[in-house]
Amino acid sequence: MIQVQNVDIGKGSFQKGIEDIYKSYDLKSVFWIVDSAVKNKIKRFVKTKNIIFLEIRHEPSTDQVDDLVKFIKKNKYKIKCLGIIGGGSVIDLGKAVSVMLTNKGYAKDYQGWEIPKKKGIKKIIFPSLAGTGAEATRSAVLNSEEKKQGINSIFCLPDRVYLDSFLINSVPKEIEFYTGMDCYIHSIESLNGSFGNKLTKQYASSAKSLCENYFLNSSENKEDLLTASFLAGTAIMNSEVGVTHVLSYGLSFLFGVPHGKANAIIFSKLKEVYGEPVDTFTKMLKKNSIKLPENLARDMSEKDFLKMYEIGKKMENPLRHIFGNNWISKFSEDFALDIYKRI
Repeated sequence: MIQVQNVDIGKGSFQKGIEDIYKSYDLKSVFWIVDSAVKNKIKRFVKTKNIIFLEIRHEPSTDQVDDLVKFIKKNKYKIKCLGIIGGGSVIDLGKAVSVMLTNKGYAKDYQGWEIPKKKGIKKIIFPSLAGTGAEATRSAVLNSEEKKQGINSIFCLPDRVYLDSFLINSVPKEIEFYTGMDCYIHSIESLNGSFGNKLTKQYASSAKSLCENYFLNSSENKEDLLTASFLAGTAIMNSEVGVTHVLSYGLSFLFGVPHGKANAIIFSKLKEVYGEPVDTFTKMLKKNSIKLPENLARDMSEKDFLKMYEIGKKMENPLRHIFGNNWISKFSEDFALDIYKRI
């Protein structure tokens, strides 16, 4: 089973992480990639000129990775370690930059499985959102001109992760909910399929319970969310996601719907696949006063529906996980378009 080997969690772990980094590396050999949303929060702790703040307005792309690599190389930074502070988009960008600093070519050429040949720069992760699971996985999911797909490589696996509620205690409610639902859906999809093992099922089951307690019972324990995110991320890395992600990728790729929200929209229409957890999800929406976007299909064409279906159809492993070897007949055009036309 693959998982991040070094994880610190708890109050003060953010500051401990910074101290740990500078015990191992000098100031000039560390470069920071940070979500601009936490700039004011972290600036008194991370005091260096080797830093770039990213404003996330859309899903991360291969072009962004290439631009970041060019920036670092142009300024002749001799980097031995990347410090990455952010949500899933920033973490995925950082993991991809780590790999592309040591491998030649363009990031789009590495979308797929086990393409990088050289180990990436050391990468230390500090999540500022809880739910994406990016801090736990060996994938950096990116959009290119042709597709949305990860750079899936053991070289993308973080070297160390620090989970501190300090970084997530001021996340807006709606963003917290949708990233939390990404985690919840990770757990459900890992549990419902043929891939995985007893460990992944235990991880996913624990993440599911933590999410339900937080969003249904008004728990205020942010560490529960961070724990759930890491556990569910580890679970899907060692099993697979499912048809929610398969169908949501097209929604994000073609229409720019943020990943967590796209998953929530699709999951709400999958009662016939996932059963009771969809009812629980509906209760969480109501409990947290979140209203899903409606009538999205009204502005989509038949061509759009078919394009999204074709994007999903390429995701064979998740489809095999949920539907088995006969996935082609079960993930039919009629099945997918019925879901899309109801969003």
